Amino acid sequence: MIPHRLPPALPARCRTPRLQRPSRSRHIAERGFSLMELMVGLTLGLIVLAGGAAWSGLQLGEHARLVQELQVQQELRAVVDMIERDLRRAGAHGRPQDLVWAPERPSPPPNLQTAIDVSAPSQRINYSFSRDDLPGAEPALSSIASPGSGPSGSPMPSPAPPSGNELSSVRWTEGDWRLDQLTGLRFQPLTDPLRLRIDGFHATLSTKALNAGGDDDTAQAPPSAATGATTRLVGDCSNALEVRTVHLRFIARSVHDPDVRHPVDLIARLRNDQVVGSCP
Repeated sequence: MIPHRLPPALPARCRTPRLQRPSRSRHIAERGFSLMELMVGLTLGLIVLAGGAAWSGLQLGEHARLVQELQVQQELRAVVDMIERDLRRAGAHGRPQDLVWAPERPSPPPNLQTAIDVSAPSQRINYSFSRDDLPGAEPALSSIASPGSGPSGSPMPSPAPPSGNELSSVRWTEGDWRLDQLTGLRFQPLTDPLRLRIDGFHATLSTKALNAGGDDDTAQAPPSAATGATTRLVGDCSNALEVRTVHLRFIARSVHDPDVRHPVDLIARLRNDQVVGSCP
């Protein structure tokens, strides 16, 4: 028999190293998080998540508030423009040439369109003006013969009160909390009570009398009980020109967000002045 020969021994560097038991420190490092560590981590994560949600809620609320403010401002801008444009036309006459002196018209008729009523300043302001595109833009020509008023006693135009299509008004409806405007004998809403609430309406008419006869030998008459304006007298002439300004004040609030509020102060200088008094 051929004796069995064992293979030669491998060098030490080629031998398979013996498996060693892991140390205790390595076992502790690889075991994961403890229950306490997991709870602390979850708590910190929830705190960060709650802070982010609160910040997002604040941003969304601020955005909604800005949207409400923009809507209120846009609606108020449109309402104020309509009221101011209508107020500036107060006292307008369709035929102003008929209201000045002429040889055939030594006593021109007064302009009845210049009357402005603020007897209920916390509710409404009433005024009128002629609409050039509608009948009634000129005073009614009633043939009233006035001897000596015209050549050969010719009929002179007699002024008539403003007709229905010439009357206008801005009122505040307390129960509905809105502004209305009179157009064609019907009040039309200017504001939407479902979106905007109007509080504290107040109208003021201020007048300033300017002397129409010059500055020489002038005196001042007692204030007028109706308008509170003073009239300067020139000899026996008490003719004066009243410059009038209307001041409207109210507060607008958003229905969806009561914190959104805007006070409005509208000051409109009327273009058509009023002549007070007459010269003999």
